[in-house]
Amino acid sequence: MKKAKLYWISETNGGRKKLPDTKVYYPTTIFCNDKNMWSLVIEFDESPFLLNNMVSECKVHFLVDHAPKHLLDTAREIPIYEGPNKVGQIKFYD
Repeated sequence: MKKAKLYWISETNGGRKKLPDTKVYYPTTIFCNDKNMWSLVIEFDESPFLLNNMVSECKVHFLVDHAPKHLLDTAREIPIYEGPNKVGQIKFYD
């Protein structure tokens, strides 16, 4: 699991209408050097909705075991999608 900050995109810029009201979130991502879409698990200490902040501290890992972990291990930043919509950007600091 990697520590990160998730920077949410505002609704006016195409992001979510409201932040997730859960401590576990399942979006997708695409890495620039791998054009496949991968499912992620993002864990928060508190739900982003309750904190009402456009930046969320989180921990990130792949949903499936056969995912290319080396891509996540070497990434500094990745986009977060819900379907075709980009809803945030993750920046790793671990």
